[in-house]
Amino acid sequence: MKILITMVSLALAYFTVQFGMDYYREYAVVKSVDAEIQALREDARKNNPDQPEVIAVHDAAKKKTAENINAKTSVIEKQKTAAGNFIGFYLVNYRQRAEFCRDQGVDISPFIQAFAESHTDEYSMAVKAISAAASDVDKLYDMLKPQLVTVIEQDMTYIAKQNEVSLAEACQLISDNVSILMPDMHISVMQPVVYKALMAGS
Repeated sequence: MKILITMVSLALAYFTVQFGMDYYREYAVVKSVDAEIQALREDARKNNPDQPEVIAVHDAAKKKTAENINAKTSVIEKQKTAAGNFIGFYLVNYRQRAEFCRDQGVDISPFIQAFAESHTDEYSMAVKAISAAASDVDKLYDMLKPQLVTVIEQDMTYIAKQNEVSLAEACQLISDNVSILMPDMHISVMQPVVYKALMAGS
């Protein structure tokens, strides 16, 4: 079977930038995320009407992310912004994708383990850049879970459709093809601007 997997999971990554300082403002953060995602979807529909929405949103988010980082004037601010991007990217893949597939009755541990191992340095750099404790990351995950669920549902539905399989089979496809997927799943490939800014000075 030809593997057609997009992993378009950056759609809410850049909204987490300031959570290290402001995460206690839960209502404001969640409302901001909802508004930004809706704006991305509207922009994607308007500017890329012939593309599947999940791909168009991914492209729009990727562009917005790069613009957001490049707008910062200092290396430190660029790194903090990139760190927020990365944490969102990490959570949606490492935690929410696993939960989604578990609900489908599929264990994707091979993918999750490989994803975490390939991003060990980047994760350490990100939590350090925004002075986050493990409890902060957990709080962020719980706070944004409804949005994360939406992102993964769209992503996995698209993967299933492209491969003409069920959602459970799409999860199994991911788990069975880790070695093929992982090189293209690294943040340096998916979002080189984020990677460069995050790892500056390392």
